[in-house]
Amino acid sequence: MALTAMSHSSRENVAQLTTRLERFQLSNAELSQQLSDALSRSQRLASSLGFRNIYEAQAALDTADLDLSYRQCFDELEVLRQRVGDLTAQRDAALARASVVEGQRQSAPR
Repeated sequence: MALTAMSHSSRENVAQLTTRLERFQLSNAELSQQLSDALSRSQRLASSLGFRNIYEAQAALDTADLDLSYRQCFDELEVLRQRVGDLTAQRDAALARASVVEGQRQSAPR
């Protein structure tokens, strides 16, 4: 009887340990997938910023002598690009007007 009770107790213990092991394996698989996803996202981010890897990107940001955050620089760049576009359009319009005036000046009787 004692052997049977011990066997039953051992079987329950093994079943509990097996259940715990399965939970740990599932948790490990989920964490491994999350780590893989995070590494992939960090590599994509670094590449989008023009760096070979996230460590190079972080080093560049850490050593940059800027009073602005990267986001602020990015926003300022967009504003400056728009301003360049506006100034280019103004220049083109002024050149067109100058060309018309020059044409009129050359065709005017002397």
